[in-house]
Amino acid sequence: GILCPGFVNTHCHLELSWAKGLIPEGLGLDSFVRKLEMSRKEVPQISIQRAIENAAIQMEQCGIVATADIVNGKNTLYFKNTSSHWI
Repeated sequence: GILCPGFVNTHCHLELSWAKGLIPEGLGLDSFVRKLEMSRKEVPQISIQRAIENAAIQMEQCGIVATADIVNGKNTLYFKNTSSHWI
């Protein structure tokens, strides 16, 4: 067996967790950004918050003990301020 104290996610965008599976992979950055902007307007805030929480829990369950979350907005602020997982 291998003993590992934990993993570090060095680049994460928790605020985009809601888009997982909605935008096809491999189409390039321009296409990704365009589809992201079009889809973003249709997603309710509660769905965004649930996706953020689920993604954080999933990372923890996979052994990630620290995350460098790249923040471009305030969508993750509530979760980080109220969760015992993010200190």
